[in-house]
Amino acid sequence: MVRYEIDKETYQCADALPQPLDLSSRDAGWTSLLLDQHRGGGVQEAFTTRSTPDRKLIVSLESCFELDIKVDGRWRRTLHEPGVVRLAPDGSGGAVRLWRASGGRVFRSVHLYLPEQLVHEAADELRRAGRPACLPDAPVMRPEVAVTAMVRSLVSQLGHGAPDLYAQAAAHWLALHLVMDFAPHPARSTSSLLPGPLGDRRVARVIEFMTAGLDRPLTLDDLAAEACVSPFHFIRLFKHKTGRTPVAYLTRLRMEHARHLLTATDHAVAEVARLCGYASPSRFTAAFVAHCGATPTDLRRAAFGASVDVVRAPSSTRKRRDTSCASTS
Repeated sequence: MVRYEIDKETYQCADALPQPLDLSSRDAGWTSLLLDQHRGGGVQEAFTTRSTPDRKLIVSLESCFELDIKVDGRWRRTLHEPGVVRLAPDGSGGAVRLWRASGGRVFRSVHLYLPEQLVHEAADELRRAGRPACLPDAPVMRPEVAVTAMVRSLVSQLGHGAPDLYAQAAAHWLALHLVMDFAPHPARSTSSLLPGPLGDRRVARVIEFMTAGLDRPLTLDDLAAEACVSPFHFIRLFKHKTGRTPVAYLTRLRMEHARHLLTATDHAVAEVARLCGYASPSRFTAAFVAHCGATPTDLRRAAFGASVDVVRAPSSTRKRRDTSCASTS
């Protein structure tokens, strides 16, 4: 289980809130998520919440209270009842005004923060080619029995001295649950190719897709669709993650496969070309020489001996005699 930690900026969010902080996971050394419990009541002046790079949830646990949130210059009131979860669309701060708690009673709410990269990894795990799995771009408020139960459990275990391993497992469950439960349905989604970070799971899936399709004429659109991002973003994100462009990485895989076939099988060069996704032996030979410094037949003769009957490529394509493939970037 990969461990992600809360950003340092997130620990400053509680300082901007007027309600007292009476319980926090920072005191227990939890770093996989941040749980801040606040108590308050009555009318408060407007205040500005801090921005955070992490994902934020507000969960009401006791008594109702109302919040005015400024959106596009206008105040909009939201009612927070026990069991209702508010999912913020991003970590940006904004103007907020606490209106009142019901019956003049003190309310209790939890501000829960999850590492944003963990949410992206959860989306990667649930994505399928051409189908989005992401949290919505607008705030969402709804009753969430499972999330509220998990938050109550976290509060309880925090009081019993549970280790960060408990918080880590809870953070992974929450990230997966939120993506599954809050993500827009594919049929209603307005964007199926998302420019978010290209996580390790998606990179591994794309490379597996490349490897399984070396004999097919894979296109950039095919690879981008497997990663569920646009081709424009895919080139940049894939190179950032692997150090190579998608085309260069695919070509390297083809050449490694060709080298194996030439030295471990008796397939004709034309058949090797086909198995490596090249429509013609001449194009395959040119690509092989450019990457390996020798023709396919030169490599095969070096592997099997001079008795092998080979046909040399034109001298213009034999740049140098070297039986090892050079990496390209």
